[in-house]
Amino acid sequence: LVHTLLMDKGYEYIPKPTGRPISQERGYERTYLSPGGVLLDIHTGFCQQQRVGLCYTSLWERTGPDNTGVFPTTQALSAEDTALFLAIHLAQDCFQGPFRQWIDLAWWMQTQSLNMNVMVQRAKQAGAGTLLWSALARLSFLRPESVPGSREWETLRPSGPRGIYLE
Repeated sequence: LVHTLLMDKGYEYIPKPTGRPISQERGYERTYLSPGGVLLDIHTGFCQQQRVGLCYTSLWERTGPDNTGVFPTTQALSAEDTALFLAIHLAQDCFQGPFRQWIDLAWWMQTQSLNMNVMVQRAKQAGAGTLLWSALARLSFLRPESVPGSREWETLRPSGPRGIYLE
């Protein structure tokens, strides 16, 4: 259904590299290029569930209208949940995946009105506090203007030897 809708809107399907046949075959990881040149990754899941404890029911309850203008009639994750998802996605590749993942997080952090206290709390609830801290610490080094002036996320910094190791 999603594939058909996107193709009808003029999107181009971009096949994954041949090293990912299972992802492609099962259809849970697909990439499309919009007529305007925006890459859109479609997944049937948000992350590897065993790595973080996202509550999918809560995610769906917090959805609202898509404010990016891409699909104005659809429901989208909240701004804070999207930022957390982008950080989780970065961590799946040990923060060394495609550079566009950093660009996605930087753009999102700069263009959305994020409540950092809410984002920190959701990261803690999902067991992803260190992960979010790691992503934002690296992003603040790469592109300082992308990370809001409020530093609530630094409360997620691990302490002791683990914190020293991760710095």
